[in-house]
Amino acid sequence: MSVAETLAALPWPFRRRLVLTLQSLKAFSPDPGMQDAADFFQLKAAEVWAAMPFEGHRDGTTSETAVLIEREAERRLAARPKKP
Repeated sequence: MSVAETLAALPWPFRRRLVLTLQSLKAFSPDPGMQDAADFFQLKAAEVWAAMPFEGHRDGTTSETAVLIEREAERRLAARPKKP
């Protein structure tokens, strides 16, 4: 199973926990390599999850979602592709 497949298989509550864990690792690790790894996985997760429908609510009224990631001083917006 690839990293993208593993991230895609995570249920919504665990996705949030993973993001919080990666943010904490990046913020508090003294090792620059570990900070880079946490940043890489956070960006990878955002790319994978932005391409998927939001599954946090099942009522069908959920609006389009976007994942905002802060990377150093710049901000990137990875928006979910629109359905045709």
